[in-house]
Amino acid sequence: MIKASILFCAAMLACALTAGAATSTVATKSVSAVLSGTGVPDTVDVDPINGQCNFDTWVDQCPSGNDNCKCIQVTSPKATGGGKGGPGTVSDFFITIDNGTNPASEPAVGGGPNPRCSLYFGVLTLTSSGGGSATTQTLNLVGTACKHVVGISSKNQTGTQDKDLISGGWGISNDPAPSPRDESGWGEVSGQVIHGTNALTMHLVGDLSK
Repeated sequence: MIKASILFCAAMLACALTAGAATSTVATKSVSAVLSGTGVPDTVDVDPINGQCNFDTWVDQCPSGNDNCKCIQVTSPKATGGGKGGPGTVSDFFITIDNGTNPASEPAVGGGPNPRCSLYFGVLTLTSSGGGSATTQTLNLVGTACKHVVGISSKNQTGTQDKDLISGGWGISNDPAPSPRDESGWGEVSGQVIHGTNALTMHLVGDLSK
């Protein structure tokens, strides 16, 4: 009789756990946003040895070392798009640029343009109010910023740089974790930085689960 009771209780517990798991669903949807702002050299949140940002662990890295990195803070950052309610507000937007990691290692041919792509690491805080309650996420960015030139001719073989083209990826960081609810997400980054004004635009697309 005791053995039968134990088996019955175990069966009921298993059913309860199964029922609980069945009611826990994850919603994944496509998301997009456009980030904008102006990049300015940061002299405060900077590693004194290699020059990278030290505001957050994700941007606190300089793979090439040797003082090849620089820290950029994106001022007056904004986020647009994202459907109803918008993507939220942006703060603490920092980018480490590693000029020592350049896949175009072969130098310019003759008087042609000097080839350059630089590795970057970025981080920002995004606070959104979709669904009626505010959620704070830290987004990590990684990719390359490649020199873009125009006006190449026989008289101007090097061309004139007008911007840097940005490509890469983004993901929601677990340090710090999203708050107050758990979310995960990742996707692609594209954009540009205008030469001279340092006006930055980044297009983020991807998937968000919560």
